[in-house]
Amino acid sequence: MNKADILARGTVMTAAGEYPYFGWPTVARLPEGTVMTVCSGFRMGHICPFGRVAAAYSADDGRTWSAPETIFDTPLDDRDAGLAVSGGRVMVTTFNNTRAFQRRWNEWNAADTQARISAYLDTVTDAQEAEAFGSHVLIRTAPGEPFRPAGKVFVTAPHGPAVLSDGTFFYIGRKFMPDSEAADGEGDGIYVIRSADGIRWSQPVAVPMPAVADGVILCEPHAAELPSGRIVAGVRASKGNEIFATYTAVSDDGATFTPFVKTFEGAPPHFTVLRDGRMVCTYGYRQPPFGIRAAFSADGVHWSDPVVLTDDGPGWDLGYPSTVERRDGTCLTVYYQAAPTGGAAIEYVVWRP
Repeated sequence: MNKADILARGTVMTAAGEYPYFGWPTVARLPEGTVMTVCSGFRMGHICPFGRVAAAYSADDGRTWSAPETIFDTPLDDRDAGLAVSGGRVMVTTFNNTRAFQRRWNEWNAADTQARISAYLDTVTDAQEAEAFGSHVLIRTAPGEPFRPAGKVFVTAPHGPAVLSDGTFFYIGRKFMPDSEAADGEGDGIYVIRSADGIRWSQPVAVPMPAVADGVILCEPHAAELPSGRIVAGVRASKGNEIFATYTAVSDDGATFTPFVKTFEGAPPHFTVLRDGRMVCTYGYRQPPFGIRAAFSADGVHWSDPVVLTDDGPGWDLGYPSTVERRDGTCLTVYYQAAPTGGAAIEYVVWRP
């Protein structure tokens, strides 16, 4: 297995105390040149009703980072944060789950944590849950402005939408259940919606998925557009500890995709197009040696052998990498990684593609 030329590693976001868990990040360059990372942070753990969307900023291409700040917080568990930039418009996406979902998972916590979470959930009203529950979009239209809620959408995905060459937000995601049919918010099916402004969205169009074994979940897709106009999409396929893989497909008309085929052992995918025209896909690898991997493609069909970015993870609770190209042509990849002693941090690795 090839290893990347690693230039630097470090931490983007972390915290001590009662809420030390940060996870599921996305990174992008803002119109003013600053690099921004968003994630779900200030959490007690992997499942936690206190989660909120956190952000950190770097003015020097990822060498140093601001302290994490909250940019979105509902009474529910605000989770994976996506990030997309189209012209001067910056979009952050996130989703959450219900009190019922949190109560079910709370049964696995220690007694003191159970008591704290139950007491908090008792303060959230039905009206508050109905207003907050959903797959959310936040928009910023100028540097220095706060992110403002722009509504809820039909799909959700950890890294949010792609931005096409014409500036359109192309959001491929798993169906979200705004009517609370699913306590975790997510339903079956992968769909595409589009928007020019992040506020008004097209009707969802279903994307046919591959036949998989019983019990395998298809979720957490992402997409990007190659210079040729071809759209490349990937989806996570998972089943407990048995299956954790990425399937990919391409579309040359923006509407129909080739059949999805298994491409990587590891997931979920994040695609970035580099200035030289190549696409890089970064993804988490949750088998020993645990870590982060990358692969390259010029056409979205033929991929290089995987390149190891990290292989020193202490366990399976890591991944969701996202990559941005730095000004000098190297890559900055952010990801999360849980610590054996508790908590999780957003980490980064700088590497030469």
